[in-house]
Amino acid sequence: MIERFAHKKVEDSLKRQAAVALVGPRQVGKTTLALEVGRQHNAIYLDLENDSDRAKLSDPRDFLLPNAKRLVILDEIHRVPELFSQLRGIIDEGRRQGAGKGRFLLLGSASLDLLKQSSESLAGRVAYIEMTTLSPLEVMLKNVSNQPAEGNTRKPAEDNTGVSDNSGSEVAFQTVSLQKQIETVLHGEQT
Repeated sequence: MIERFAHKKVEDSLKRQAAVALVGPRQVGKTTLALEVGRQHNAIYLDLENDSDRAKLSDPRDFLLPNAKRLVILDEIHRVPELFSQLRGIIDEGRRQGAGKGRFLLLGSASLDLLKQSSESLAGRVAYIEMTTLSPLEVMLKNVSNQPAEGNTRKPAEDNTGVSDNSGSEVAFQTVSLQKQIETVLHGEQT
């Protein structure tokens, strides 16, 4: 799987907010990313285009309150717009009981209707992350991380300067170092 820039944003937002809405056009990888996040969090995944999953939410409180300590992923949430007002009460009740962050990952197309529905009901309770198609940089990082640098068989420099340890003047292309530098620029992480 190609590491998406949105992944870190989702993880960070789940640490700060009760709900995170991952929005974007169809087929950009929202569900794939959500399932990966879900595996890391032992989440419950509901596809609201599926009748049996929608039926589980016929009484949202009955299903969601007992699962207050787990991340619940609600895919295609725009299929059940009445759920937004229910989530507001469930989030508020959870906050009072100490379960105020990382409760829901909401997926839907970036339609104005979805944003309007959720912003009216979940104001102050949801972070929005827009996911777009794969960027050339995401693809490049995947390709770079899978291939060793050509001709670089020496031990990398200890100081990350790209200068090999044995000559002091020969510059060696270091794929891992380049990838870390790009990630630092994009994510603000320290290497």
